[in-house]
Amino acid sequence: MMNEEKNVRSWASDLEDQARKQAERTARLPILAGPLAMMPDAHLGMGATIGSVILTENAIIPSAVGVDIGCGMIAVETTLSAEELPDSLTSFMLSVRAKIPAGVGKGHEDDLPEATVKWLASNPHELTERQLGS
Repeated sequence: MMNEEKNVRSWASDLEDQARKQAERTARLPILAGPLAMMPDAHLGMGATIGSVILTENAIIPSAVGVDIGCGMIAVETTLSAEELPDSLTSFMLSVRAKIPAGVGKGHEDDLPEATVKWLASNPHELTERQLGS
């Protein structure tokens, strides 16, 4: 982790200069309630730096909420419970880091495997009341 500016925390190893400047400008906003955090895949966005986490107080920044939300992400529900997990997830997280691409343009060279597309198509999930905010 490196500190570009007092109110910016970055975990990005290959950060474009424009993205860094954009994040630093955002970090100077008076509505921030803590440091702006930039994830490893942070990159220049329209209005807000994609891959940044911006904690605000009494404010919402629309461009920081929805411009790139869900970019290349998928959630998978498992049958595991917390009791079934090992005390340390270190080896699991190392495997995740090795197998799941992260960063600008990473992992988009190939289409999704056909089996994945079929599974997604045959397993639609309705949103729960909690997800809908009801």
